[in-house]
Amino acid sequence: MTEYARPAVRAQVVEYVGRGLFLEFHATAESGIPPFIHPLRNGANIAAAREILDEGLRRVKEELPTPPTSMSDFSRVSERLLTMGRMLIYGLIGAQPRSVEELGRFWRSAVPTWQLGGVPALVQCLGDKASMLPLELLPVFQMGGAPASSRSEFVAQCDAFVGFSCIVSRTLLPTAPRLGVTLRRNGEGKVPIRYLHHERLVGARSELDWLRSTTATCVDIEGPYPSTEAQEPSLAEQIFDPCLLLKGGRRSMSDQIQHFSCHCYTRLNEPSWKYEMQLRGAGRNVRITIGELGAELVRLAAEQNEHGQPSDHEADKPLVVMNACGTSRLNSISAVSFPALFLEDNNNRGFIGTEIDIPDDVASTFSRFLYTELFLRSCSLGEAVRRARRQLLERFGNPLGLAYSLYADPDTRVEPAPVVLRSLDEREPLR
Repeated sequence: MTEYARPAVRAQVVEYVGRGLFLEFHATAESGIPPFIHPLRNGANIAAAREILDEGLRRVKEELPTPPTSMSDFSRVSERLLTMGRMLIYGLIGAQPRSVEELGRFWRSAVPTWQLGGVPALVQCLGDKASMLPLELLPVFQMGGAPASSRSEFVAQCDAFVGFSCIVSRTLLPTAPRLGVTLRRNGEGKVPIRYLHHERLVGARSELDWLRSTTATCVDIEGPYPSTEAQEPSLAEQIFDPCLLLKGGRRSMSDQIQHFSCHCYTRLNEPSWKYEMQLRGAGRNVRITIGELGAELVRLAAEQNEHGQPSDHEADKPLVVMNACGTSRLNSISAVSFPALFLEDNNNRGFIGTEIDIPDDVASTFSRFLYTELFLRSCSLGEAVRRARRQLLERFGNPLGLAYSLYADPDTRVEPAPVVLRSLDEREPLR
C-alpha cells in the first residue's frame, strides 16, 4: 500500500551530445502535463549548484538555536532559506521570467496537493554522483514572497520546498533501485539494528538510550560499536557481512538497519577516497577513509570467492542511516560519496544521510522522529522521512530536515508485527 499520490514526477539532468546538459522534470504520461525541459545555465554542472547549497545551508544553520527549541523570530531563518532556494534555481536555469513561470506552473500542475496537507506526491530523482540534483531544497511551488514573521507563516512558506511537500526518493545511477524491500523481524518479532557511534556525541548516546527504551519491543540492537569485545569484527567486516556479532558468531538474521551516529570529514579539492568516517567507543578510536574501507571490502570479497563461501547475505544488505553530526566536516559537494560507497560498492538496500553536517541534538531528534514513524506508526520509509522533516519544522521551526536525503524504495516498510505493539502518543515529549 502506497502513501503517495499520482502523478509522480521524475527529475534528472540529461546530457545531449552537441547540445549540453538539460534539467528535465517529467510527470507521468497519463497526467497529460507537458514536461519542463531547460538547458542548465551556461552549461553548468550540478557541482556549482551544490556550492550554493553548501553555503546556503550553513547560513541557515547559523540562525537556528541548538538544542532545537521553539523560536519566536523566524524572519532571519526564512530569509536565508528562501535566498538559498532561489539562488539554487538561479544557478540552474537563470532568472528569465518566462523560465521561472514555466517551472512553477509545471510543479503546481503536477503536484496540485502541495499546500493542501493531503496525500503527498512521489518524486523520483535520478542521477550519478556528478549530476544528482539537490531537489528537496528547491522552492519550486512558490518562488516569490517576503520572509515570514511568524511560525505559521514560516511553516506555510516551507511548503514551497519539494522536500516538505513531497516524498523524494533518489536513485544513484548506474545502480538499479532495490524494489519491494521489507525490513524483516527475527523470531522474537524484532527488527535487527546495528548501532555504530562516536560515544562523545551527546546526541548519539541519547539516540541509543531512546532506541533501547521507546522501541525496545520492536528492535534488537547489536552494539554499540566500537565495543569492549576483544575479538570484535572490523568496521569493514560488519559492513560486508551484517550477520556478524561483536562477541563472535553470527546472527540468525542479518542487520536490517545499520545506524551510524558519527563524525564524517570531507575536504574540498580532495578525491573522495580520502573522505573519512570516525567512530569512537570503549576507549578506542576508529578513523578510516572511504578508500581504506573500499580496499577492505575488496579483500573480503576476494577471500569469500577463494574459499567458495556461500553469499546468502549478499541479497540482504541493510538500510544504512548515517547521521554526520557534532564536529563533522561534511559538505554538500562531497556528500554523495558516502551513499555511493554503500549503494554502488556494497549493494546495500538503501541509504539515508545528510547533505551537510548536522548539529548533534538536531540529528538525534530527527532520527527519533524517523524511527517513531517507521517502527511505531508503521509508515513507509519515504513517508517516515517526510514526516520527520515536517515534525522538526512544525515543532521547532527547524528546516534542517531538508538536508536529509533518501536513496531507497520509498515503499520500504517494516513487516507486520506478530503481536500488537504499543503506539507512541504524538504528544509524548522527546527526552
